[in-house]
Amino acid sequence: MAALTPQTYLAAVVAAYFLSAGVGVYITQYALRHGDRRVSLPFGVGTGALSVWAIGNALRVLASSPDLWYVATAIAYVGIVTAPIAFLVFALRYAGYGISHRGIAVLSLPAVALYLIVVTDPIHGLYYGGLGRAPLGPIEVYEAARGPLFWTTVAESYLPLAVGSVLILYNAAETAEMYRRESLLLITGILIPWVINALHLAGAIPLPVDPAPIAFTVGLSLIAMVVFRSHLVDIVPVARDRVVEAITDPVVVVDYADRIVDCNAAARVLFDDDPIGLPIETALPSPLVEAGDEPTRIELDDGVRWLRPDEMPLEDGSRVILFSDLTEERRANERFAEQNRRLEEFAAVAAHDLRNPLNILEGYIDLAREEEEVSYLAETDEPLERARLVVQDLLALGRNMDIVTEPEPVEFDPLVESVIERVAGEETLEHDPVGTVVASPSRLERLLENLIENAHDHGGDRIEIGPRPGGFYVADNGSGIPEADREAVFEYDYSTHREGPGLGLPLVASIAAAHGWEATVHEREDGGARVEVTGVEMPQTRLTRAN
Repeated sequence: MAALTPQTYLAAVVAAYFLSAGVGVYITQYALRHGDRRVSLPFGVGTGALSVWAIGNALRVLASSPDLWYVATAIAYVGIVTAPIAFLVFALRYAGYGISHRGIAVLSLPAVALYLIVVTDPIHGLYYGGLGRAPLGPIEVYEAARGPLFWTTVAESYLPLAVGSVLILYNAAETAEMYRRESLLLITGILIPWVINALHLAGAIPLPVDPAPIAFTVGLSLIAMVVFRSHLVDIVPVARDRVVEAITDPVVVVDYADRIVDCNAAARVLFDDDPIGLPIETALPSPLVEAGDEPTRIELDDGVRWLRPDEMPLEDGSRVILFSDLTEERRANERFAEQNRRLEEFAAVAAHDLRNPLNILEGYIDLAREEEEVSYLAETDEPLERARLVVQDLLALGRNMDIVTEPEPVEFDPLVESVIERVAGEETLEHDPVGTVVASPSRLERLLENLIENAHDHGGDRIEIGPRPGGFYVADNGSGIPEADREAVFEYDYSTHREGPGLGLPLVASIAAAHGWEATVHEREDGGARVEVTGVEMPQTRLTRAN
């Protein structure tokens, strides 16, 4: 095989440089046109700088005079001083660390100083110690000796590369498995030219020109594979492993083009395959895509789950979607609803079974009264009335167990006046205005009826109603309730003076729980019982006492 002519050899070397530059330019334009600018911009500037380095070295090989060589060197060093800074900024943002424009300017000052030293070298000779000719295969090219500032400035270039490499390697070690390979390939592609450059400077590659830009063909090919396959520059820079992976609910990060660029471990169960880079509409189960803001039922390998998507838009057009897992809450509500359904059925059946014999008994008593005077029949009035009250309480209990889902503002004080007039009549009342409460009007009325009726039946000659922090109270001046019985009064089998189980206060407790409130019994300072209802939303509560 015939040896290459000098012209062919020269053309091959220059073509290798320009091929590398072309690959870098293509990656640069792709990076600048796609993805999050905070990441894609320094990434694109860095690959563009490598292309300028390659072009400058091609021109140095072609230089026919020292002046042209220095011009080509000035071009090459635009890329040499820019690439490390751009790489460091990219690494900081890729790893989730912010850096301001002022910070970038500060990092760039040593690079600017290095460039000024290089381009003014023909004047002071501190960077290069002279210029001569050296063989490169069958041709000769210019080769510069190293001056007193050469190694200092080289160290300045390599320091940002070292810091950026550590950041990316740390991110690769700490990040999720799906990003580890991409991070390692990325740093390999970036470091190949710089490793070749270091070997050349150390004399391991004895060539008169820097072969590093030729290594761009391999390095930039690796970078291109990472960029194009994993949409690397599209990834929103977040400290994902410090934040996202700590969230137990599924989290998905979607870019401006609705592609999935990140997700935590909890979210990966939602996808059949690796979702990174896929459109969210095709990757997610269809019920979640169509869900909107409502909880959605989906079937997964681990069973049925209820998820509600909540979106948080980001400045660059991307967004974070948090799928709140409401499965346990949904199951608890279903169990509660089932218990309520059974209780309501029981109450309805019990009331029906009690009401029918009571009606028959009342009919026979009425017939007996019509036929003859029997004095003892009058004694049946009170037991029959108690039985009717029990039936009413059972029916009310069944109707008031469901959770209140749509409360509304209710004027408390007119409702109290109406209930007092209906239940207690002329009973002495001390009423401090409560104002507005957020509740179900009908159930609040039923709660007040039972509280006031309880105070009227068991109290003395006075009923007090007023506000307290986070709620209201109803009190009487009767004999009170023993401390040992203050929790038992809310149980269904607690006996009252009516000689049987009373459902008034248990019904109060049930209605309060349906609102998310709590009912408790206390003793008044001067005797009697005080029932407090707390946890109440009171947007317009007034604490001034009425005259």
